[in-house]
Amino acid sequence: MDQNRRERERNAYDSRFKDIIRNSTVLSKIIKDNVDGMGDLTLDEIKSCLDIEEDGKTVKGRNTEFGSMDNGEIRVDSLFDVRLPDGNGHIDLIVNIEAQWDPNPGYSLAKRAEYYIGRLVSEQKNTYFSNDDYDGLRKVYCIWLILNPNRRDWNKVIRGRMVTEVINGTPDNNSLVFDTYNITFINVGPYDDTQPDIVSFPSTMFNRMGDDDRIRVLNTKFNMKLDDSIIEELGNMKTLDEEIYECGGIDKENEFIDFYVEEILKEVSEGATIEKALSNSMIRPDVKDRVESEVKRRLSE
Repeated sequence: MDQNRRERERNAYDSRFKDIIRNSTVLSKIIKDNVDGMGDLTLDEIKSCLDIEEDGKTVKGRNTEFGSMDNGEIRVDSLFDVRLPDGNGHIDLIVNIEAQWDPNPGYSLAKRAEYYIGRLVSEQKNTYFSNDDYDGLRKVYCIWLILNPNRRDWNKVIRGRMVTEVINGTPDNNSLVFDTYNITFINVGPYDDTQPDIVSFPSTMFNRMGDDDRIRVLNTKFNMKLDDSIIEELGNMKTLDEEIYECGGIDKENEFIDFYVEEILKEVSEGATIEKALSNSMIRPDVKDRVESEVKRRLSE
């Protein structure tokens, strides 16, 4: 496929991702799993901390373009204001969610994330505070979902944050606290129900999974029911995902199959039959026969 079509596929994928992220249930779950102080709240409690459109489902996002005569323009994927549930009504947090397809773009993604978060902090002046009122500075959480990570990084989560350390003297309640910068990279891999929610939820949403399996996992593991329109969008993303693989000439299907072959072999080594291990897995129906055949081949060697 030509480069123009590949670019169109990527743009369509990104657009659908942003629409899904703006769903109040999806965004609330991501915030719950990634933002300090939100883990003990229910999804409904987190939704009350967000600005939601009149439809009751779509979260209002902030402007995602920032321009500067000195520093140039940047454009982030999605940006949201979040209030803490203390009733004061003030914006307390800024949450930026980025979808990154290529894990190796030719530069450091960590440095790009640091630059983005720096701009999101500096842009707060004259928006959230003015003059020398630096106490008005809001914490920023940049959450990067790596949608096509290297296999060695599947389901790996890396977080970088500011750490306050008293290196001389006695710590006390008046010690300075540095906590504005928070960056998390989530490498989305195949669904694994033994993984914590911080990775198993993005895997359920954005990895290759049939609609029926996705709905079942959302219901049983996360006690979550999403609108049919969101499920349809996720299915469309899966189709685009496969087309992008093809037009990019990337042979990820074998990696996908190898992952499950190794999982099945592990269960078999622990006493399960091949049939039982296969029935417990979340393998896509269209590749299940290939996985079973490869498992049997390796066991016969």
